[in-house]
Amino acid sequence: MLAERCIYPAIFETPRATNLSSSGRKRIASAPHPYVIEPPEDHKTMYKRGDRLEFVILLFGKANECLPYFIYAFDQMGQMGIGKRINGKGALFYLEEVAANESVVYSKRVGKILNELPLSDLSVAAGLSDHDAEMDITITLITPLRLKYQNSLNADLPFHVLIRAMLRRASSLLAHHDSQEPELD
Repeated sequence: MLAERCIYPAIFETPRATNLSSSGRKRIASAPHPYVIEPPEDHKTMYKRGDRLEFVILLFGKANECLPYFIYAFDQMGQMGIGKRINGKGALFYLEEVAANESVVYSKRVGKILNELPLSDLSVAAGLSDHDAEMDITITLITPLRLKYQNSLNADLPFHVLIRAMLRRASSLLAHHDSQEPELD
């Protein structure tokens, strides 16, 4: 009864896939989570008291409406402690500030959401003009990437394999978390 309205299962317990491909096989094992946490680029693993940890969290589709819940959850995690327990306690932290599109939406000082959430849609078409018939794109992988092609892992990454995987991911995110199909040409 509550599962339909509770955000926890929608965010953290995404359902198993039920859609089948034309061959009758499931295309994905389960729906992707509607968020990605990007760690800082400094590769730091030890933090001392007072050190600042900044990270990015990307929310997709309807998960953007849940930003206040994410803020609350991170604030509560900080009060309970995270990481290795020493004498029964994890490392405590506090959520100092949350920004979206370079606009502060939460501040610990004030203790509440400050502004209307400045959400933006990502669109490749918005950045293209008619004279952009050709363009170069450089893709840098900063985290490990593991893709299967023809049911096996391969060290090579042909362009078409990467693009198809990206399109499947975008389609799946839109279908499960935004109730729409992507406009693909």
